Amino acid sequence: MNWHTQAYGSKRRLSETCVVYRLLLTLLFVMLGRAAVAETLDEATVADAQCVVVGVRFSSMSDQSKRSSGQILMIYFLGRIEGRSPKVALEALVEHEANKMTASKFEESVRRCGTELTVQGEKISRIGKNLGTFAK
Repeated sequence: MNWHTQAYGSKRRLSETCVVYRLLLTLLFVMLGRAAVAETLDEATVADAQCVVVGVRFSSMSDQSKRSSGQILMIYFLGRIEGRSPKVALEALVEHEANKMTASKFEESVRRCGTELTVQGEKISRIGKNLGTFAK
């Protein structure tokens, strides 16, 4: 009789125990993985990904003004996501948000993202004015 037969009763019992341990470890890793994803995908990151979707859609329009706005939206909100969550699977996140975005959610996101970008544009204008004053 060898050590594993003494400890587990039979080779079959050892095999069954190994399967149970593997299942438990797999479950643990899945749960930990989901927790890590949940941490990275906070509300702000998801909202910013929705703004990237808006930017992508606008940047593919024929109207040059909307196309330019879309490109600016993409650059700004991609930067926010990268700054906040540099390890997020960005392409997968944006694709996920694009696939689940309804027409009403798109319109809501257009308003929200446009407002956020306008606020940042105003800050940049103020800084530019102040820098002009400092340079004199």
